[in-house]
Amino acid sequence: MLLPPNHIQGKKYITCYDPSNGLHITTVPADAEIDINIKIDAAKRASDEWKTSPFQARKRIIRSLLAWIVRERETIARICCRDTGKTMIDTALGEIMTTCSKIEWLLKHGEKALKPSSRGSNLLLCYKSSKVYYDPLGVVAAIVSWNYPLHNALSPILAGLFAGNSVVVAQAATVNLTPVVLELGGKDPAIILPSTDLEKYASIWMRGVFQASGQNCIGIERFIVPDYLHDEFVELMAARIKKLRLGSVLSASDDGFVSVVDMGSMISDARFGELERLVKAAERDGARIIAGGERWDHAYLEEGSYFGPTLLGHVNENMEIAQTEVFAPIMLVMPYSTVEEAITIANGSRYGLGASVFGPDDRQCMNVARYLECGMVSINDFGVFYLNQDLPFGGVKGSGYGRFAGPEGLRGLCNPKAIVVDRWPWLIQTSIPAALDYPVRSLIQSWDFITGLIDLLYADTWKDKLLGLIRMADIIPDVNGTSRLGTRITDRANATTALSTDPKFKKYTQQVDKCLASFENVHEWADFIAFLTKLLKTLQSFMQFKEIPRKLIVGKRLAQCLNPALPTGVHQRALDVYSHVLAVLGPEGLKRDLQIWSAGLFPFFAYSATSVRPTLLNIYDTHYLALKSGLRPVMKAFILALLPGLEEENGEFFDKVLGILDRLSATVSQAFFLQNVWLVLLTTPSVRCTAVAYLSRRFPKLSDEPDITAIVGRDVGLMVRAFASSLEDDDTLVRRGVLELLNQSFKMDSPAFKKVHREDQEILVRAALGVVLRRDLSLSRRLYTWLLGNDETSDAQIAYLKAHGLDLETLHVHLPLFLTGLMELINALLDREGTQEGHIVAVRDATALMQDILGQLSSGTLNRSVNLDEWDVTTTHTSAFQRAASFYALPAQTDLLSLPATRATLLPFLTTVEDSLSASAKYAHMLVDGTGKPHVELLRGCFSGTLSIIVNLVSQLDSKIGVEMRVEWKPLEWLSSVLSTLDQQATFEIIDKVVSSVLPLSQSRYVRPPLPIDNRETMARMVSVVSRVLDPILHDVMDPSIRRTPAVQVYQGREARGFTYDKPIDLRRLNHILESLLSVKSPITELVSRAEAAKVSHESASYMDVLIEVLLRFIQSEPKQSLVASMLPGNAQLQATALDLLQAIVSQGEVDPLTLDNVEAAIISKLYVSVHAGRLELQNKLLHVLHSVILASSTATEITPAQKARLYRTSDIGTYGEDPVGRDPVSTSPTNPVKVNPLFVQTLVDGISKETNRPILQHWIDFILMTIPQFQQSFSPLIFPLCDCICRELRTALDDVVHIYHDPQATPDVHSSTTDAEFIILLNALERLVLLGLAKLDTPPLDDENVVQEKPTQESSGLLGLVSNVFGAEVSSINEEYLTPRSPGYQCLDEAVRILYSIWIATSLQPTKQGTPILESLQLTYSRVRLRCRKVLERLFRAQSAEVLESLIECWSRYDDFIESSTKAIHTFEVVDMLTTSAQTLIHMLCESISYRYTPASERTRKLAINPNLSDAVIYNFMDEYLGRLEGPIAVQVWNRYLSLAKEVASNVHGYKRQVFPTLKSVSSPFITRDTFVKLADTCVLIAGRSFEQGNWIRRGVKDGPTLGERSTTPLPRVHSEVTLGEKEKVDSPLMQVDDTQKSMWGPDLVDQADQRLPSTQLDS
Repeated sequence: MLLPPNHIQGKKYITCYDPSNGLHITTVPADAEIDINIKIDAAKRASDEWKTSPFQARKRIIRSLLAWIVRERETIARICCRDTGKTMIDTALGEIMTTCSKIEWLLKHGEKALKPSSRGSNLLLCYKSSKVYYDPLGVVAAIVSWNYPLHNALSPILAGLFAGNSVVVAQAATVNLTPVVLELGGKDPAIILPSTDLEKYASIWMRGVFQASGQNCIGIERFIVPDYLHDEFVELMAARIKKLRLGSVLSASDDGFVSVVDMGSMISDARFGELERLVKAAERDGARIIAGGERWDHAYLEEGSYFGPTLLGHVNENMEIAQTEVFAPIMLVMPYSTVEEAITIANGSRYGLGASVFGPDDRQCMNVARYLECGMVSINDFGVFYLNQDLPFGGVKGSGYGRFAGPEGLRGLCNPKAIVVDRWPWLIQTSIPAALDYPVRSLIQSWDFITGLIDLLYADTWKDKLLGLIRMADIIPDVNGTSRLGTRITDRANATTALSTDPKFKKYTQQVDKCLASFENVHEWADFIAFLTKLLKTLQSFMQFKEIPRKLIVGKRLAQCLNPALPTGVHQRALDVYSHVLAVLGPEGLKRDLQIWSAGLFPFFAYSATSVRPTLLNIYDTHYLALKSGLRPVMKAFILALLPGLEEENGEFFDKVLGILDRLSATVSQAFFLQNVWLVLLTTPSVRCTAVAYLSRRFPKLSDEPDITAIVGRDVGLMVRAFASSLEDDDTLVRRGVLELLNQSFKMDSPAFKKVHREDQEILVRAALGVVLRRDLSLSRRLYTWLLGNDETSDAQIAYLKAHGLDLETLHVHLPLFLTGLMELINALLDREGTQEGHIVAVRDATALMQDILGQLSSGTLNRSVNLDEWDVTTTHTSAFQRAASFYALPAQTDLLSLPATRATLLPFLTTVEDSLSASAKYAHMLVDGTGKPHVELLRGCFSGTLSIIVNLVSQLDSKIGVEMRVEWKPLEWLSSVLSTLDQQATFEIIDKVVSSVLPLSQSRYVRPPLPIDNRETMARMVSVVSRVLDPILHDVMDPSIRRTPAVQVYQGREARGFTYDKPIDLRRLNHILESLLSVKSPITELVSRAEAAKVSHESASYMDVLIEVLLRFIQSEPKQSLVASMLPGNAQLQATALDLLQAIVSQGEVDPLTLDNVEAAIISKLYVSVHAGRLELQNKLLHVLHSVILASSTATEITPAQKARLYRTSDIGTYGEDPVGRDPVSTSPTNPVKVNPLFVQTLVDGISKETNRPILQHWIDFILMTIPQFQQSFSPLIFPLCDCICRELRTALDDVVHIYHDPQATPDVHSSTTDAEFIILLNALERLVLLGLAKLDTPPLDDENVVQEKPTQESSGLLGLVSNVFGAEVSSINEEYLTPRSPGYQCLDEAVRILYSIWIATSLQPTKQGTPILESLQLTYSRVRLRCRKVLERLFRAQSAEVLESLIECWSRYDDFIESSTKAIHTFEVVDMLTTSAQTLIHMLCESISYRYTPASERTRKLAINPNLSDAVIYNFMDEYLGRLEGPIAVQVWNRYLSLAKEVASNVHGYKRQVFPTLKSVSSPFITRDTFVKLADTCVLIAGRSFEQGNWIRRGVKDGPTLGERSTTPLPRVHSEVTLGEKEKVDSPLMQVDDTQKSMWGPDLVDQADQRLPSTQLDS
C-alpha cells in the first residue's frame, strides 16, 4: 500500500492502481464506522425534505445527470478504462449506454410506475375502492461491485433518488439491513440448439464471454452445444479467440504506438492462481485446453493484470470449473446429446441469474427458455434484457434475491402502502349484520349466516352457492319480517326438486327425449314437419308444467329447422312450436333462457319468406317486447334481426318493423338503444343502409343540445366513429344518408359538435372530406352544406368555415405565406448582414424551420396562390415578405433593399424554389471566397439544409405536381457556384448534398430553363469528386504486398482457375475498407503505378475495370493449405463483401459486355469450386451476382473496337488475355452471341445434385428458373441436362422411399438425401423447366419422311432477352408444329412424364406393414407429393395432351415392379381419367394417335411428336383394357368413335394391313355392323392363310412413309435401336421394364393370335 505523505497514523487507506499497467493512480482514506454514521445521518436529514419533492424536481436532477454523461462521455470512458483496465468499447457499452438507458426509462416511465395503482376487489368488498401508494423508504444503502464503477454506482443512486430516497454508497454496512435486494453473480449458460447457424452468432458469443475481460455478471460462461457440433463450434471459436489482442487503450509503447485492443486487463491478478488451478483440474478430468488457460504477459505492460483468453472443450457438469463462477475470460464448451440433457446441464448450477438460447426456430427456443431456472433469458442474443430498463433484473437460487430495474426494481425502493376507501359512501358503507353484531344474539343464527356467506362466495358448484344464499336470506328479514329473496330462491329450488321427483314430469322428459331421438333419422323436408308436429303434440300434452325438458337440445333443433334451405312449411311449423314454448315459459322463463330461444329466431327474419313473417313479428311483439329491460343483453342482436325489415319503404312489413323498433327504443331507453345502433353501424356494413334509413326518421335534432349524452349515450365518440365508418362505405345511399343526418342533427356550428373531443372531430371531418373523391354531385352538395353552412352567399360561407373549419386556414394560408416570406427574408439578410455569427445562427435555425414547414404542406397547397382579399388585406406589394408583413401588420422594413421589386408569380412553390436556389448560390460564394471562414461549419450547415429543401421541392414537382415551372434563375451560374464548393476541404456531406441536388435538377422534366450538366467541364468536375472517393479505396486494396499465385483446382475432370495467398494478410482491414469505403482523401497521384504493380490494370483501363478486377481477385483467392486455419473465416467475410460490391456495380447496367464475360467466367468458376468444396456460405451471393451478370449481358450493347483490342492483353489468369473458353473476339458481340460457358451447365447440375447443397436447394432452383429464360438462342443445351438431373434426383429419392415403404424386411433407418420439402421443390422445378422447354422450341421442324440427313445446327450464344408468361397454368404459346421426338423439349417432357408416373404409382400403393411412426410420416409425405404430382401432370397435359398421353401409355406397358397388372391398370386409368374431361375424349385421343401413325406424312393435318417407343398394338391393348372397364352406358357413348376407326381400317385393308387384327380383336360389341366385322375377319383369314395379295404391300412410295414396324430410311426411326433402348433403360428405374409382347404384331405372331381369336367371335352370326 502506498500511503500519502501526510497520512494519519492508524487510519485505513485504499490504494488505487491501473490494472492494465500496474501504475499507481491515487490513495484515498477509507471511511471509518463513525464516518459512515455521519453520512447516514446527513442522508436522513436530506431524506425528510426530498421524499416530498415533486416528480418534476426529481426529473430535473436526473436529466442534468444525463446531459453530463453525454457531454463528458469520452472523459468518463477514459476514467473507467483507467480504473478497471477495460477497453473504450466495453466502457461505452457497459457503462455509458446502460446508464443512459436507465435514465431514459426513469424520465419516461418512472412516474407512472410510482403512481398510486388501483387494485381489484372481490364480491364481498365490491363497494370498496382499493389503491396502493408507494412511499419512499428513507435512506438506501447501495453496496456496489467494482466491475462497472460508473453504472453500478449510478444505477441505485438514480433509482433511489427518483423514488424519493437519499442514497449512501457504502463499502460496508450495518449488521441489520431490511429490506434487501441482492444480486450475487451467476454462471450463465448459453444453449445452442441443433441446426443453429454457428457463423451467424459467433460474434455475439465472443462479446458474451470476453466483454470486460469476462468480468460481467451476465456474461456467458457455459456454452452447451450438441455433441455433433462440438468440434465445429470449438474450431470456429478458437480461430477467433487466438486473434484477440490484449492491452490498454490508454497506454502506448516506447515509440508511441498504440495498437488495436480487443480485450483489456482484469481488475487484478489476485485470482490468477485460482483460475489456473481450475483450468488444470478440468484438463485432468478430461477437458481439452484449446486456447489460453494461464496468465498472459504483455510485451511492454509487464505489470498489467492480463489473463489469456481461454477456450476449454469437452467440459462436463461434474467438473469444478463448471460449477464455479470464474468471472474471467474463460469459455467452457459442454456437449449434450438431447435437448432435455441440455436443460438439465443448464439448471445444474447453484446459480440462476441469466441465460441465452440460440436456435433456428424462435418457438423452440421459447420452449427451452421456459424450463430454465433463472431470472432472465435472451433468445438468440446475450444480455439484452439489461439494456431494456423496463424489465426486472435479478436471479434465483444462489444468484440473489429480489429485483432491480423496471417497475419492480423502482417499487422495491419504496414502502407499498395499501389504502381502502368506500366507493360510494353516500350509498353503502360497511355495516355489521345483525346476526354477527356484538353481543351475538344466537350462536346458531350467526353460524348459519357465516357458513351461508362462505358457501355463496367460495363454494364449488352453483347449487351450493344458491343454498348458501338461501341460508343467509332466511336470516335477513324484510319489512314484514319475512325473507323475500330467500322465499323466491327456496320456491325455485323446491320447484326444481319437485319436478325432478314428479312421475308425470319424468314421463314428460322421456317423451321429449324420444321425440328428439327421432331427429337423427330426418332426411327429407317432410321428415322435418313430422318431427316438429310430434314435438308440438308432446309439449301440448304436458302444459301443466312451466318448464321445457332438455331445453338446450330443443332450442338447437328448432334453430336447425329454421335453416333457409328448408321450405316455408317447415319454417311455419317451427314457429308454431316457438310460439307454444314461449307462451308456456312466460316472460320470466324467457328472460332466464333468453339466449337459448333467441339463437334461432333472431337470424331467421333476414331470409324468412313473406308468408311466415307475420308469425315471426308477432312472436317479437308479443313475447320479446314484454321483457322490457330484460332485453338489454341481446339488444344488438335484436336490432340486427329487425333492420332487414326496413329495406323496402313500401314493403308490407315496413311499418310493423318500424313500430317494433320504436317500442323497443322506448322500452330500454333511447340512449342505450342508440348505443347499440352505433355498434351496428361500426361492425356490420351489410345493414348500414337500413340503419341509416331508420336514423333518418327517428334520430333527434342535436343542434341546440349542449349535452347530448342523455340522447345518444355516454360514449359520444362511438357515435362519431359510426358516422365516420359509414361515410367511408362503398354504398352511395349510406354516405348520402349520413350526410343528411349530419346536416339535420349534427352541424359543425352546433353546441353538440363543439363538445365532441378534438380527435373525434378530426376523424369525422377527415371521413367527410373523403366523400369528394367519389365525384358524386349529390354527395358533394350535402358535404358543402355541412362544411360551409346553409347560407348560399360566398362571404357567409367563408366566415362559417373560418369559424368552424378545424384550422384549415393554418394549413392553406398561414404556413404558405410564412414560408415564402421567410425564404425571401433569408436572402435579404444574406445580402445585408454578410457573415456575422449571430445572423448565420438565425439563418440556420430559419432553414431548419422551413424544412419542418415543408413537411406539413402538401404539394397541392404549395402550388396554389394565397388569396388575401377575403381578409380585407389590400396590398400592392409583389414581394412575398412585404405581403406577409402587410397581412400580419408588421412594421415596414425599408432597409431590406434586396427584396425583389417584382415577381412574375407568388406561388409558394415557385417562390420558395427561386429563393432557395439564390440562397444556396450565396452560401457557396461565402464558402469559396473565404468570407465565411470564421464560421465555416455554420455556413456548411445552412448550405446543406438549403440544398435539401431544393431536393424536396424538385421531388414533389416531378412526382406529384407534374406542371412545368419557369424559374427565374441562371442555371449555369448556379451550377458553377455550387460545384466550386467541391474543393479539397469539402466534407462528404457537402459532396453528397451537391451531387444529390444537381442530378434531380438536371433530370427534371418540369424545371425551365433546364440545368445542363452534359458538357465536358461539368462532368470533369463531378468525376473528380468521384475519383476522390474511389482513389483511396483502390489505393489500399491494390496493395502490392498482397501476393497471390495463380492456381488451378480440378473437380471431376474439370478445371477451375483461381489464386492462392502466399502469405497472411490483414483480412479484417481489407473487409473494413470495402464495407465502409473509408473516408474522403486527397487524390493519390501514384494510383496508376500502384495498379500496374498489382497487375490489375492496363493502359486503357477505367476505374470500373480496375475496381472489378480487384474484386474478382479477392473473390477468386483462397489461402494456401498452411494458412487455411488462420485465414479462412476472414477470407470468407472478405469475399462476401467483395461480392456485395460487385453486385452493386453490375446491377447498375453500365459494365461493358467484355467485362461481363470475364466476370461471368470468374463467378462460374468460383461457384463450381464452392459446390464441390461444400462451402455454402458464399453460394447465395455468387448466384445473385451471376444472375445480375447474365441479365446485364442480355441487354448489353455492342463491343467497341477499344474493348475488342483488350481481348489480346494478358494478365495472370486470362481475365484481360485469352478468353478461357476460347472465344473469338468477333463472336463476343451480341450480334454474334457468345456460347454458353461450358462449365455453366455442369455447375448447375452439380449444384442441384450435390447432397451437401441440400440446405440451399431452393436458392439454386430459383436461380435456374429466373436465369434460364435469358438464354434464348442457347436454350437446348441447358434445358435437357437440367431436366435429366432433376428426374434422376427424384427417382433416387423415390427408390429410397419405396424401398422402406414396400419391403417388409427393410429397416426404418434408411438414409435419403432428399426431404419431403425438397421433393416438392424438385417437382416444381421440373414442371417449370419442361413448360419452359416446350415454349422455347429452337429446333427447326423435322419432317419424319423427307429429312434424309440432319443438318448441323450452329449453337446459339449470347443472352438476348427475357421470356415472360412461361410458367402460367395455361401454356398457349407452345408451338406444336416444331415438336418432334428429337426436340429437347419433347425429351424433357417424356422423361418428366415417366418420373411423374412412377411417383403416382408408388404413392398409390399401400405399405406391406402398418402402424409404425415412420410409415405414418411417409404416408403424410406421400399425400403431399401425390397432390403436387397431379397438378404437374395436369399442367403438362394442358400443354401437350397427345404427347403426355402416349408417354403414359408407354409407362403403363412397361411398369411391372412391386405391382400387379390389375392394380397397375387401375392407377393408370385413374391418371388418364383425371387428365381427360371424359371417356369420349380419351377414346378420341387414342384413335387419333393410332390413325396418325398410319396416315402418310403428306396427308397429316397437324404435327404430332410420335413416341418412338410406342407401337399401335400397345395403344390398341390399352384401349381394349380401358373399354373393358367402362360401364355399359358410358361404353355405348364412346363406341361410335371406335367404330369410325374400324370402318376406316376396313375400307382400306391394303393400306392398313397391320391394324386389321388389333382392330378386329378390340371390336367385340353387338353395335358393330355386319359388313365391317366380316371384312375385318375375312382379311385376318387371308393373312393367316398366307393368301393375301402381296403386291399391295410394296407399292407404297417414299412419300407415304414406311409402315409401322418396317425399317425407316430417315434418321428418325419409329422404334429405338437396341443401343438406344439400352441407354434409355440405364436411366430408368428398376420399376420400368420393357414388355416385348407389346410390340406390333405381324407374321407368325399374328397368325397364331388370329387362329385363337376367330373361333370365339361372331362368325356364326
